[in-house]
Amino acid sequence: MVTIYWFALIVGGGMLAASLFGDLFGADIDDVDTGDSGHAAKILSLRNITYFLFAAGATGVLLNWVSPLAAVGTAVISTAVGIVGAGAAAMLFNYVKRTESGERDAEDSFIGCTGRLTLPFASEHAGRVMIRRGDREFELRAKPFDAASNAARIGSSIVVIEMDGGTALVAPMGEALPASGMDT
Repeated sequence: MVTIYWFALIVGGGMLAASLFGDLFGADIDDVDTGDSGHAAKILSLRNITYFLFAAGATGVLLNWVSPLAAVGTAVISTAVGIVGAGAAAMLFNYVKRTESGERDAEDSFIGCTGRLTLPFASEHAGRVMIRRGDREFELRAKPFDAASNAARIGSSIVVIEMDGGTALVAPMGEALPASGMDT
């Protein structure tokens, strides 16, 4: 029976490690449309199986190592912990998906936001700015929008004119926006 626990721990742990280090197979298994198959296909998803195997295997190995219970007792406890682990992971992932907690707004949503310069920049080197959007502050890489914007000092107020690959192109507050930034 210990061999089964070790097998579950190694397979579940290996799958868990693979999921933590990135998608090795180029497909997101949990976003596959299960059609009309209902909750059974969701319960038997690769993610839930991974967490079940890891939790049940680790519990079985630890119980056999710490206190050799009867084989039935260890099996029942390991299975219960595996089910609870898979269920907790499923609830957590469903919460994140439902609330869109892991998503970040598009970088264009920073255009027009104001902030302050926290690390100076030059035309060839990026600096840092703190931008307030809504009730949150974001620290972004920043470069000057044009040569005149190079004169900004630490703490000066800036406005985001454009975003370029995650880098904010900023100008000091009070400068007129260029014609390209006024398109609507």
